[in-house]
Amino acid sequence: YPLRRVAQRAGVSPATFVRLAKHLGFASYNGLKEIFRDGMHSGAARYATDAHQLLSYKGGRGFERAWRATGQVQVRNIAEMMASIQPGAVEAAGLCLAKARRIFIMGLRSNYAPAFYFHYVLRTFMRNAILLEDRMGMLIDELGGVGPKDTMIALSADPYAIEAVKAVDYMLDQGAQVVALTDTALSPIARRAQHVFLVPNESASFYHSMVPKMVLLEALVCYL
Repeated sequence: YPLRRVAQRAGVSPATFVRLAKHLGFASYNGLKEIFRDGMHSGAARYATDAHQLLSYKGGRGFERAWRATGQVQVRNIAEMMASIQPGAVEAAGLCLAKARRIFIMGLRSNYAPAFYFHYVLRTFMRNAILLEDRMGMLIDELGGVGPKDTMIALSADPYAIEAVKAVDYMLDQGAQVVALTDTALSPIARRAQHVFLVPNESASFYHSMVPKMVLLEALVCYL
């Protein structure tokens, strides 16, 4: 938002934000704003950067460093997620799933693995769990007959699969509930979802980590 809009929403004058920025060491308000803008975005350049980081481990005892980094990153991810997500929010999402007529589980591309796991475990004690697989491009057909009594749990992160975004929008248009596990507040599946969990996905390799999502899904299994 423009400075005046932010100030209005905060209930202070624009000059207050300018003074705040300077007090924090920024040359202007824009410098302060960019810190938060950058924090809400992730980009394809991260893949290349992380791949170069992996290559820097080559030689000597390089893999030992990579091995330690793998564990450290996941511990940090999980700690960050547990600190930012309140148990009451997980309970609320779990209750939404428990009351649903049908639970549609969607994770495309790399998110398919945790989605498959969640479906596999739920099916041991809940017969209304449905895994969406987008076979032959028929994802929307798999959502036939959805309505207000249904709930979708959707997993997606940058770069977002357009099919996943369309499926979430379709569910919401039909009055269904959506539980979104995603990476940023700007995620297209987070815009309208009733329950949103921002899950870190930093990895020691060049690809997204699924470990934090698995932890959150296990917590939902525990609740259910």
